Amino acid sequence: MVLNQGYFIPPGSTTPFQLFGKSDSFQRVADRTGIPTLAELPLVPGVSTSGDQGVPYALWNKQDDGIAGEQWVKSMGNVANRVWQALG
Repeated sequence: MVLNQGYFIPPGSTTPFQLFGKSDSFQRVADRTGIPTLAELPLVPGVSTSGDQGVPYALWNKQDDGIAGEQWVKSMGNVANRVWQALG
């Protein structure tokens, strides 16, 4: 499972804010169902903007969402790797 928009990091900051509450409930569901948590993604405005342009955010050359954008790309890369390994 992937928790999308799990937190927000304002531009120029490194402090995450959990806009929709802590991820405890999400993790409890994952644990109860035995489904691994692959990532908790930050809310990144560029994901929507790039999608509206028809370009995946990871390939978008205007990634100017600061540390949150970097964390999003890194997390999704890890998700892709784990899925690929699982498909073996």
